[in-house]
Amino acid sequence: MKSLFYLFVDSERLLRLFKFTLLMLLLLAVTLVGAFFARAILVQQTVNHYLAQYHSNVSCLAFNFTRELNVVIEKLCIESPYADLTIEHATFDWNLSSAQLFNRVIKLNNLENIAIESLSITGRKAFTLNGEHGASSSYMLNSIPQQMQEYLNIISAYSLDSTVQVKEFTYQPFILEGVDESKSKSPIYHGTMLADNQQLILSLLSENKAPILAVNLVPITSGFEGQVNANIASVIELLQIHNMVLPRAVIAKESVLVGSIATQWHWQKNRLTVNAKINDFLYQPLSTLTKPNSLSQLMTVKGNLYWQMNLVDEVLTLNFEQELESANKMTHQTLSQPSELVVKHQGLNEYLSSAQLPQWLDDILLGDLLTHNDLSELSITPQGSMRIDFSQQKIITETLTLRTKTATPFTLELTDAELIYQQEESEPFNLSLSNSAQLAFSLATQLSLAMTQSFSHEKVSINAYGQLKQNDNEWQLLLAPETKLQLANLSFSSVTPTEKDKEAQANNSANTTKISQLISHWQGRVTLNNNKQVILALQNHNQVKQLRVAQILQFNEANAELNIQGGLENININGAIHADKVPLGQLQVSGNIETPLIELNAENIMLTDLLALKVKLPVALNLIDGRLSYQLNTQLTSLQSSSMVYAPITVDLSVQDMTGELDGLWLQELNWQQRFLVEHQKITTQPHSAYSKKANLSIAKIEAATPITNLVANVNIDFQEDQLSGSIVNANGNIVGGKFSIKKALWPLQMQHSVDIQLESIDLETLLELDKKQGIVVTGKVSGNLPLYTDGNKFFIEAGELYNVDDGVIQVFNNPAVEELKASSLELKLAFGALENLHYHYLYSAVSMGDDGYMLLDTVIKGRNPDLENDVNLNLNLSYDLLGLLESLTITDSLESNMINGLQKN
Repeated sequence: MKSLFYLFVDSERLLRLFKFTLLMLLLLAVTLVGAFFARAILVQQTVNHYLAQYHSNVSCLAFNFTRELNVVIEKLCIESPYADLTIEHATFDWNLSSAQLFNRVIKLNNLENIAIESLSITGRKAFTLNGEHGASSSYMLNSIPQQMQEYLNIISAYSLDSTVQVKEFTYQPFILEGVDESKSKSPIYHGTMLADNQQLILSLLSENKAPILAVNLVPITSGFEGQVNANIASVIELLQIHNMVLPRAVIAKESVLVGSIATQWHWQKNRLTVNAKINDFLYQPLSTLTKPNSLSQLMTVKGNLYWQMNLVDEVLTLNFEQELESANKMTHQTLSQPSELVVKHQGLNEYLSSAQLPQWLDDILLGDLLTHNDLSELSITPQGSMRIDFSQQKIITETLTLRTKTATPFTLELTDAELIYQQEESEPFNLSLSNSAQLAFSLATQLSLAMTQSFSHEKVSINAYGQLKQNDNEWQLLLAPETKLQLANLSFSSVTPTEKDKEAQANNSANTTKISQLISHWQGRVTLNNNKQVILALQNHNQVKQLRVAQILQFNEANAELNIQGGLENININGAIHADKVPLGQLQVSGNIETPLIELNAENIMLTDLLALKVKLPVALNLIDGRLSYQLNTQLTSLQSSSMVYAPITVDLSVQDMTGELDGLWLQELNWQQRFLVEHQKITTQPHSAYSKKANLSIAKIEAATPITNLVANVNIDFQEDQLSGSIVNANGNIVGGKFSIKKALWPLQMQHSVDIQLESIDLETLLELDKKQGIVVTGKVSGNLPLYTDGNKFFIEAGELYNVDDGVIQVFNNPAVEELKASSLELKLAFGALENLHYHYLYSAVSMGDDGYMLLDTVIKGRNPDLENDVNLNLNLSYDLLGLLESLTITDSLESNMINGLQKN
């Protein structure tokens, strides 16, 4: 639009100069003809008399007449304050009647044709094209419609009854001092002109006869139409010579601006239509520029533009559609290709790094976009229309598309932009947005981002849709629900970056969390307030496909529905997480976005639902009931993936009413609470005020060969370097009709440390049923202590003891082995006879157990056989299979072995 405006200013001013020249010629012609009849008046003095009002005079004159009284000027020199005019070989043709000749009445309208072979104009004084308004206001945007209409009406008002033809003219303007220091003298322009009542043709050429400006105008009713073509670089030079106020980017000595513009004009009834095209446009900063101080000095712009411009009152519309209405509204023209400008930049990274941008913007531009992606070449394509309402100072753009011409796919489409501009008179080309602006946008790109490189080598696919608004010094980015980010092949390794040995590399896959695809949907509002603070109000839906945590856990799909509120320094994110439609918990993120506090918690998740997921446990687990509650807390030190993987995590676990089989062992109503710290690939039990000093494990029943009921204990569990360790404190439960308790036990057991199993009121009848023998009955209850040791593979007992806590009965009868022994010896017959019905009041056994699992009882029994009416004192050495009794205890050995093996594999 500005280029067209400059063309009008240029052509109109040149026409004004030619009008002055023509007026001088007509005045001279009339004077010469008058001189032919009067002969008493000196021609030159008469002409100078009239030229005096223009502060001009004739300095040379040579002429004669033809038989038809046509004037032939051999040479005419006119001096004026602004320029010297020299005319050579000019002919004035008259159309005179005999009456006019007889009465000597000659008028200007009798002049039929003026033909000038050569016209030379040499500038003597600065001739500015800024007019009477001055440089400060000439090109205020709001004044463009009025000024253009004035210029257009001036051109429309040109009317000639004669034909004026200048076959060749030269024009050497006066150059102001300092305007163009590179030129030792002003350039000489060449041209031709033809003007009559049917057309105006003007051609301006450079010193080497290259086209600069071509004007061909035809008058129509209440206006005109025609073509105006120009060479942009040459026209800018011409305007600059005449002290035209131009944008700095246009007249910068450090840049090159070239191209050609061709236009078709139609001005009628105060309505302007212009079809225009700019071909081979190029704006390029000089390569010698080392320290650019503006973005324009970094950019190279080239391309072609095609548009139609309409000006009605104070509304100017630019239409960039490929099919345009012609200026005379009778035909249409179809453009061969759409408008496109290609912008290249060099040195933008260095420029921005020294621009002292806000840290968050510097991280986005330099940390990610420009460093890891080739965005050095962008195509800008306008589509639809652009409307400028000068009265409202409003610019409305239909569609503008930015697309990369590099290997990085990037397409940004701006639509329905509505901007309110402001302009200061002191700086007419300095436009700024007011407090009201909006535009819609769509973005489709695939970018490499630094923050994702540590866990994915794929590019982030971004599809964003929404609006950008400005109100009251506040910017708002509104994201539509269709906005989404996609990233594939994510991998988070738990192996530290410093581990380079082969074993770590071999186990890397087993210690890796992998995600096939992450899709993140966004909608809501991002606000940049007048304090440069970013405020978020967003809804975020994250979809994770094919999630595999090491070789333990695998989901087909996991989802997180999040609500994001607050500023970057005080963010608040909360929402629900599901895996394969099973609720996993609630996520809460708070604090500074760079170092957020992350909390994940869940209440009463059904364990059967969790087991329905693809969870590979180190032990077999088949449950029919149970609930899980947990709370996970971690504080990140940064958003780098290493911080995410190695940040310490506190986990509170609570299992309620779990019932089912654990590695083949039936457990009923298991309840367990524990706090863990996960840090540096270690899992350790942490103290918790709620259950650190009391039982945190309870099992209603353990269904084994020897059932255990009402088991309670305080347990601690640690896991590091593929080793499980822990402790049991104050464990107690019911077994074989009595109770047992363990004050403290460490795991794994060590030879120098015993596990003291305290027995209380153990029912001997129930105990003996574990290895039941025919014809042997023992009743009564015993208590005692069994110190349990291990050699690393098997258990044994040393210095244990059992003693009765009440009276009991021992009956041995109808036992085949006993009967055989009684038949072999009288002494044995008497001894076993006493045991057929022994009512004892004293029973004491020294207990030991070898690694074969048989318990040896060195037993003393004192009592009375009422059938024999005599006292009995017996010393017995008994060997008893205790594996059944200890099965419920040694099951932890099997459990530990399975867990360790499973964890080592995973």
